[in-house]
Order: sequence, then C-alpha cells, then structure tokens
Amino acid sequence: MIYVNYLLSSIEKLEEQVAIYEEEKRLNEELSENIDIKEKTVQKQKDKPEYTNIVVLGGRWTSDNRKKIIQYLPDNEIEFIEADKTLRNFDKIANSDIIFFDTSYDGHSYYYKVKKCRGEFYHINASNLMDFEKIFESE
Repeated sequence: MIYVNYLLSSIEKLEEQVAIYEEEKRLNEELSENIDIKEKTVQKQKDKPEYTNIVVLGGRWTSDNRKKIIQYLPDNEIEFIEADKTLRNFDKIANSDIIFFDTSYDGHSYYYKVKKCRGEFYHINASNLMDFEKIFESE
C-alpha cells in the first residue's frame, strides 16, 4: 500500500514536470518564430598579402609546388631558400616581410636566428599549397 502511494505521488510529480516542459517548449517555439535576424555575421578572413617580399625556408619544393605558390600569391616576390643555404642568404631573409619556415624536410639550426628577424613568421609542415591556404583562410 505504501509502495503504491509512493508510485502515485511520483507519477503526479512527473506529470507536473512534463506539463512544465511542454509549456516551456511551446514558449520556445513561439519565441523562435518571432526572432528576426537582420544581419549575418561574416567571419573576416585574413587578406592575402600584396607587394611583399616572401621567403620560404627549408622543405622540399618541387617546381610544380613552387609554381602553385607563385600563382596563389601573384603580386609578391617569393624566394625559396634551401635549409643549408640559410646563412648565405641571411640578408634576404632579414629584409623579407613574411617568412615561412617549412619544417617538413629540415628543422635546421638557424631557426632561432631566423625567428628574430623582423616581419611575420609562420610555420608550415609540408611543401605544398594547402599549408599556405590554411594560413590565409584561418584568421
């Protein structure tokens, strides 16, 4: 008998909660129908650089991949420097506006010296166009 009374009171409480949830659901649906969104939020993408000196250090860049990068950034001067020629071309690196450090082939010993140069500094993990696109489309 006590168990039956307990079950009946539990059922009544649950029915009250269901009624409250149904009322809240109805109010939410009514509110969502009345909402008017006037402006769409657009995520601003980082613009591709124009008229800048870009240096790409390290990696294994085939001629096809180099052409793709040059076509992707047509208004820029792009210099590909092999890892073992970093010190020899350090003036070009120091005077560049953007430095891409490709760690796919050789994370060479001049990393910290290059990182101290002025300009923007980016890491890429592969010698291909997709890593460049990720950088300019992510922000």
